[in-house]
Amino acid sequence: MSTNITGEVTQKLVEAFEFFNKELDTNLDTPVFTLIPNRGRQSYYGWYWAGRWKDGKKTLPEINITADTLKRTVEDVCETLIHEMAHYKNSVEEIVDCNVNQYHNKAFKKRAEEFGLKVERMKNKGYAKTALDEKAANLVKKYKCKYCKDDKNPFHVYRVSEERISTVKSNKRFIAVDKALAEEVEQLFGDQSLRITVENLMRSAISEHHVYESKASGSRYSELEQIGRNNSACNCHTYLRPSGRTSRRIMPICQATPRSDESTRNAI
Repeated sequence: MSTNITGEVTQKLVEAFEFFNKELDTNLDTPVFTLIPNRGRQSYYGWYWAGRWKDGKKTLPEINITADTLKRTVEDVCETLIHEMAHYKNSVEEIVDCNVNQYHNKAFKKRAEEFGLKVERMKNKGYAKTALDEKAANLVKKYKCKYCKDDKNPFHVYRVSEERISTVKSNKRFIAVDKALAEEVEQLFGDQSLRITVENLMRSAISEHHVYESKASGSRYSELEQIGRNNSACNCHTYLRPSGRTSRRIMPICQATPRSDESTRNAI
């Protein structure tokens, strides 16, 4: 009898959790692991949710690793897991480390650093940005030696995000462009160039009822360079309000973005 492949992935996450639980001496009960994908206007690498599940009269917490972000490296997935374990430990000890707006306070920073993560501030999110520091990096290396045979990624299965063709609807004054291109434009030309590029494209597209489609092949850099010079397009959602002011939201291919973190965030 064959095994459901998502079940194999969640079992690998349980395996990783139990390994870090022992190494960090956190003494946490194994939570329910889920692989809920990103959707809507927020995008995350994962989240911790206390009391999300019921087993009879017993409540169980949930740790979700978003299905579309499993394509990252073992180190990145493990960093997200340790990040959520920091929230879990604080929750068990009744320490409030994050509010409803995902602002991570100093209580989270202290716990994350205790678990071997490097913590940085993020705009409007407090100490939400984390990365592996020396302690956690060594733990992940130890985990890989034990569980990643032939250096194989145990989280090799991931959900594929739907690619969408970018369009402009003049009746709603709306433009959507793929996120990956937007990030590359930002890296090459900076955020200011990105904003100017989108605004100029919107004005011309709305007036000409033009539909913009990004190229599927060819030199990516040349394309971006031309975009930067011509102030043409990038991948994000931008709304042109009646007042003429614009607001910008960088989007993943079919979701609104980011965990932050970075462009995708670790949620509580």
